[in-house]
Amino acid sequence: MKTLSLFLTLTFLLSLPMFLSSYILRPSTYLRRGNIQTLTLTMSLHDTRNEETFESYSGNEREEVVDEVVKKKKKSVNTARFRQHVNPLSSRYQISQIHPNFLSPFASPLPYHLDIGCAKGTFVLEMAEKNEAVNYLGLEIRKPVVEYALDRRNRRNLSNCHFLECNVNVDLLKILKGIKKTSSALRTVTILFPDPHFKEKHKKRRVVLPQLVEELAEYLEEEGIVYLASDVKNVLDDMRATFRDNNKFEDMTGNIQEYLEVNLMGVPTERERSVLKDGGGVWRAGFRLRK
Repeated sequence: MKTLSLFLTLTFLLSLPMFLSSYILRPSTYLRRGNIQTLTLTMSLHDTRNEETFESYSGNEREEVVDEVVKKKKKSVNTARFRQHVNPLSSRYQISQIHPNFLSPFASPLPYHLDIGCAKGTFVLEMAEKNEAVNYLGLEIRKPVVEYALDRRNRRNLSNCHFLECNVNVDLLKILKGIKKTSSALRTVTILFPDPHFKEKHKKRRVVLPQLVEELAEYLEEEGIVYLASDVKNVLDDMRATFRDNNKFEDMTGNIQEYLEVNLMGVPTERERSVLKDGGGVWRAGFRLRK
């Protein structure tokens, strides 16, 4: 028994150096496992770039190696994933998040485009790059998503787009009044692929309510455009019916059985690209404010 125990101990001790050098001491192994806490220790013993001993590097060289691996780790993490659904009727979303100078990031008093439910802001950013003669304002209820969109805007150095954290059914009127004070017109509004809230009891959470339509009718410029789209037909039909019930708006197709065949804005959202790529359908409707 003692002989077997001694044999196992010696086997373990002899195999330990090989185990350490080929597995534990490789930072790439830890990075794949997401173990950042041991990164500094492993990098101090082994550099996977050239198999040289890390101890021979100068202080600056060591920092460069660690920074390189950390950056690779950060790039491998999908930071653009967020919680998909929130309850806009929750008490936490009934408090206005709009500050008095919310339009100050815009450099010029240009006509406005309002994107309700802008998500990560891809559509707004591409529209702003495409048309510098319009200020694009994206509204989104999820704070982390707004922060992400703002970071994307800052990296693109755009002065004609901005993103606001808000519950549109709480803050829209304040936003519309703020735009009017700038003496600039609200020219277009988009509501694209909103949260469908499929369950019957959750339909009251949907963004397009009669009050929203009436507020847009009051502040949209004459013959201003509202463009709607969804990959869920009954969601688009529900939004469309709410706008059709307000006689201040005119349905561009005229016929309730017909849908717009093209994207009025000319720029697809991330969702639209994904749906069309997978062979899905997109339903569209457009409204013009009557004279």
